[in-house]
Amino acid sequence: MALHVASVEPALVALVWQMLLGLCCGFMLSMPTALLVPAGVWLAYSADRHGDGSRGGRARHASSRDASRFWRLWLSVFAVAVFAGSWLLDLRQVVASGLGLTWITAYLALTQRYPRLRAIVPREVVVGLTFAIGTTLFVSPIVTTTVDVSMWWSVTLAFAALCTWSCVAASWLERDEDRRRGAVTIVTHYDLTPRGIGAFGIVLGILLSCAVGFVLYRASSRDRLAIAVTILALAMSFAMLGLQLMVAKRGRASARLARWTDFLLLPAPLVALGVLWVAGSAIGTPG
Repeated sequence: MALHVASVEPALVALVWQMLLGLCCGFMLSMPTALLVPAGVWLAYSADRHGDGSRGGRARHASSRDASRFWRLWLSVFAVAVFAGSWLLDLRQVVASGLGLTWITAYLALTQRYPRLRAIVPREVVVGLTFAIGTTLFVSPIVTTTVDVSMWWSVTLAFAALCTWSCVAASWLERDEDRRRGAVTIVTHYDLTPRGIGAFGIVLGILLSCAVGFVLYRASSRDRLAIAVTILALAMSFAMLGLQLMVAKRGRASARLARWTDFLLLPAPLVALGVLWVAGSAIGTPG
């Protein structure tokens, strides 16, 4: 619960998946550089929940209600991240980071000011794609010439499908509270039933399968192990979210289950990284 209130779990998800997807693409970041992405994720999530918490007494999360108390911590983390980024990153990484920061700032500002925009473009889809691109930003072709463009997009879209499914699962688990608050989510706007959620999951699963198939088609023999365990981690994480929804359908405390949605994205990639470490198949050079 404490990690959920502190918005730490998305940052952990970004750190772990960044390492695994980087290995899948044949590129590995140094740890100081890799830590900048979860720092940015934590700042973005905290800012979003601060916006939710600023709307009177109708905060969606405990972290939204407490958000404004920690603005000094946010500013400190932001300052440290900017300083570290200027010291550790090369020009291409700085430009990519600036583009990512501009997009996230614009998105947060628009959706906080005009919540109905979330009905036009489902927030869950935008967040899933943004989170996936942000997580793989430092291993993208914008930053490094060692990663194949089509390979990067395939891996990123597969991860985006998983992130979107995670957002949809959380929205469905919190649907009753969102309806009471008048919050706009893909579940409340389209009144998705469990059958509708399942259909949406099938669409995302098809996207995931196509992306994964293309990755396998493009793979060389030297990185097939990294790709295989990454595919397995994606599939297992997708299955764990589906299992969570099946449990929730039986009426077991949906709101409490929602707190664990992001944590369900951690076990599979951690095991995959362990397998790669044991096998000694870390590919590429630190960037």
